[in-house]
Amino acid sequence: MLQSYLAGDDLVLHIVGGNRETDCYSLQVLDLVDVKVDVPAKIDDNPALLREYSIKPSLKELDSKTHKCLLELKVSIKINNPLPIHFDLYGIELDLLYEKDTPNNLSIPKFLVHINDTKHVSWLSHEENSLELDTAVHDFDTCLEVVGFYLHDQLAFDIQHGHISMGAGSGNFSIPFSVKGIHIHPGRSNNGTSSQPPFVVEER
Repeated sequence: MLQSYLAGDDLVLHIVGGNRETDCYSLQVLDLVDVKVDVPAKIDDNPALLREYSIKPSLKELDSKTHKCLLELKVSIKINNPLPIHFDLYGIELDLLYEKDTPNNLSIPKFLVHINDTKHVSWLSHEENSLELDTAVHDFDTCLEVVGFYLHDQLAFDIQHGHISMGAGSGNFSIPFSVKGIHIHPGRSNNGTSSQPPFVVEER
């Protein structure tokens, strides 16, 4: 139930009596009570667990002669503990894909990199944590295609097979998540204002 809620599913709880064997008439009446409680997976129109996410690519090297490439990626994820429970965060794992963002959405996402970040964070009740995941891509053809999509304002990333490893008390569990359509626009920051472009091309 806890995994389902943190994964983004609304819950419906039922509070019922549990005194069927009692001789007390009042408790017998309470045993007939069935109170339904709706627990939405969003708080103030925001997901209960996964609050914010962003991807910042930075092209450090693209050498057409040697076919060397260094595309650094910083994946930022802000997660929230919506419950009055102390959690331990043990790590996060995901697949990052890229695709050409077109009006007809016929592009098939392509695998870019797998990220597996292991760290222990003590996660207090109702506290937000920001995770910074750093990785890099070195395949020249992949870099070239990603840069081409970016320059034509057609670059989008997807997160698939995401898992947040966490624990409460003596029990550990994993929360699955995925995000589709993280768009990267030339010369724009996350809030849409002008900024330095995320790609710093050093082509030789």
